[in-house]
Amino acid sequence: MGDKRLFNDGTREVGAYVIENPHATGLMIGYVADARLGFVTDIWSPGAGALPDKLNPNLAALVTGVKKAGISPVRFAGGHGSVADYAPLAALEGK
Repeated sequence: MGDKRLFNDGTREVGAYVIENPHATGLMIGYVADARLGFVTDIWSPGAGALPDKLNPNLAALVTGVKKAGISPVRFAGGHGSVADYAPLAALEGK
């Protein structure tokens, strides 16, 4: 598939982006462009608990992957059933 795959039905674009991470080879995040909604599983469970004081390797991989993909999520939905704003996570970069 390469680093990304975009799907477009003429109304909405959805992307799947492979991100390097310490959890699993070939892990992808999803992104619905017009909704600015990302989808992630296993490396972050958005909204399932408080964020740490600094990025751990999995969260750092997500922040790096978002930047590399050139996407701008406002929120992330998680594969384990929760949702959270992305900005507080991204703000931990460099701490």
